Amino acid sequence: MKNGIYALAVLTLMISSSCQKDDDDSLTSLAACSIETEVVGKANQYEGYVRYVAEEQRYAIAYHIPRTIDSQIYGVVCNLPEEFQQEGKKVKFSGTYRKYNGPAKPVFGGQSFEYLELKSIEEL
Repeated sequence: MKNGIYALAVLTLMISSSCQKDDDDSLTSLAACSIETEVVGKANQYEGYVRYVAEEQRYAIAYHIPRTIDSQIYGVVCNLPEEFQQEGKKVKFSGTYRKYNGPAKPVFGGQSFEYLELKSIEEL
């Protein structure tokens, strides 16, 4: 009986330790970028500003659509390099926009959210 209880305790401990959440929540982890939604656009050397999206707990790059008053695409980025993780930083970037299905909602009429898979980024 004691051996059975001991074995059960060891088995429970092994299962619970293998199910612990990985503490590496780094935004630079490319493994976190496996977004499978459809491609909705491309960014080629666009200029924008880094913004923090609290609902996502991630950074986004806000791109103002030319010849519009207030239309902006917020590209939510999961692999933004640490040196760019600063609110308001002006950047030039290229990448792929994918359909967004996350928790953030537009706060003004011309704002939209998309996922952004970065191909390149540089500070301006």
